[in-house]
Amino acid sequence: TKLTTTAACDLCFAKKIKCNMLKPACSNCILYQTECCTTAIRRRADPPKLRPTTKSTPDAQGNSKRLNKRLDGIERQLQRAVASTKPTHAQASAASALSSNGTHDSSFQDTYTGCPPWKFDPVKPSLYYGPSDKELCLPPLHDIMPIIDDYFHACNKIVPLFCEAAFLRLITGWYNKNPKRDKVTWAAILVVIALGLRSSPMPGVAISSSPKEKSEWEDYCMRNSQSVMSDLVAREHDLLGIQVLLALIMLFYNSSDGRPANILVGTAIKLSQRFQLHLNASAQHFTAEEVQQRLRVFWIAYIFDKDISLRTKAPSVQHDADIDVPLPIMILSDGTGLISTKDGHSQLEFFRLRLDLAYIEGKIYDLLYSTRSIKVQGPDRQRRVTSLQVMLDRWYARIPAAFQMDRVSTTVSNANMLEMITGLYHTYLICITSTHGIYSAQAEWMRKVDSLSRVAIQDFALAMHGPRVMTFMQNQDPPLPDAWDHCVDISRGSMKLFQDISPTEGLIWQCSCAHFSALIILLANILISPAHESIYLDLRTATKSIRWFEQLVDVIQSAAYEPMQRIIIDLYKSATTVVSK
Repeated sequence: TKLTTTAACDLCFAKKIKCNMLKPACSNCILYQTECCTTAIRRRADPPKLRPTTKSTPDAQGNSKRLNKRLDGIERQLQRAVASTKPTHAQASAASALSSNGTHDSSFQDTYTGCPPWKFDPVKPSLYYGPSDKELCLPPLHDIMPIIDDYFHACNKIVPLFCEAAFLRLITGWYNKNPKRDKVTWAAILVVIALGLRSSPMPGVAISSSPKEKSEWEDYCMRNSQSVMSDLVAREHDLLGIQVLLALIMLFYNSSDGRPANILVGTAIKLSQRFQLHLNASAQHFTAEEVQQRLRVFWIAYIFDKDISLRTKAPSVQHDADIDVPLPIMILSDGTGLISTKDGHSQLEFFRLRLDLAYIEGKIYDLLYSTRSIKVQGPDRQRRVTSLQVMLDRWYARIPAAFQMDRVSTTVSNANMLEMITGLYHTYLICITSTHGIYSAQAEWMRKVDSLSRVAIQDFALAMHGPRVMTFMQNQDPPLPDAWDHCVDISRGSMKLFQDISPTEGLIWQCSCAHFSALIILLANILISPAHESIYLDLRTATKSIRWFEQLVDVIQSAAYEPMQRIIIDLYKSATTVVSK
């Protein structure tokens, strides 16, 4: 190295601006009002000069020509490869072209996203574990807002999973190019779109203009919201991760297999425990509005946990003894959780009733189906059954007359609310049948069917609930006469309501097991009491349900439902013979 002096002054050199080198001060130093000085610095010596190249020889010229020829050949191959894939890339660009707001074009085609071909199958549902759409695409805002508004006014108002104001702020931030966009927010918007699309038809909305388009967007929303599962469970600063999980449970609930929902419920409950949603002491760090939303999210997770526990005859994740947060108030000031009749004269506290029924579901499992309680026999077990029936009677007595099973289809006009009430009554039916041992091996109606049908009942129960159910069937006491009559009444009412409301596909999957239990009870009652006054009505109701059941079995094409089909056909033939006599 050698000591040299820079041509520019220190200021111009530091700021990398041109120096006019005027003395005693250059123009830039005068402008910045600083002393103009130039210091000597050490610079690297000049690199050695390269020797001049010799003239190219004929061999070198030949090599150069061959190299250029090879490069030309490679370039032609690349051009052919690009030309062969150009239509696909053009389609992908058109499908995933983002507007200035980062949204998907409404003419979405699922095959152009580059994602694996996962689709929601209600017959054989499965969780998605693949990658997400890297662009985090969403439809244009004007396409999704009618769907989101419908979800909040029809569904979220009854089961308050999200705070509407907070959610709309998320959407506003997303479409205003918020630099803090994240995958969990994207997933939350996706699941609300999916719930809105499933809740009711939206004529005039681009992404639901046809059943195929609607189905493709539902699959896109469900797939990509599952693809960010690691982000959901790692979310710490708000409840959005838990809320997305619970929304996915709602979507997977409408299927013939509850295992995906069961897995998601366990994750959601564990997350709620990590957030201490079940502890009252944790509320002191939050505002009143935040505390209210924390309670709502926790109790929704609790409802799913207890319901799946009773349906699958498996223990729940959340223990009641570990909960010390208050129940939601009976009538909320904003009308959340309430269903009104079309004349507005009567209201049903749906959310609170559903929560109280979930508590009873948990008690039914704890007192009758847990590992310890299954060993309880005789008078002690009958006392437990009696206490549970008292709880169920008190719960049922709180339902206003306008919302009773025989009237609600005429007093409530909103289709989404009717579906929720129908699902509520079918859950109540599951509680009744589980409490009174309808499928007990000693039940009177079981003796009315032949040995093949009895084996078929065991096979179906085994396929649905696993080997433990055989112990339940053997150890359960048969229902008492009054309890049997009550089961028949509830079965008749729930089946009639189900047929009156023209159920959607989602409700069909959600209520299928309870509905088939009601069908068996109705047919068995014809055999037990052939002279009862509703025998002809029951047979007509059963005939409609059997037609629907046969269509469902054709769609499912599952060997697990073949025993149930054999049972129902056998009972129906016997009941028809009894009525004809």
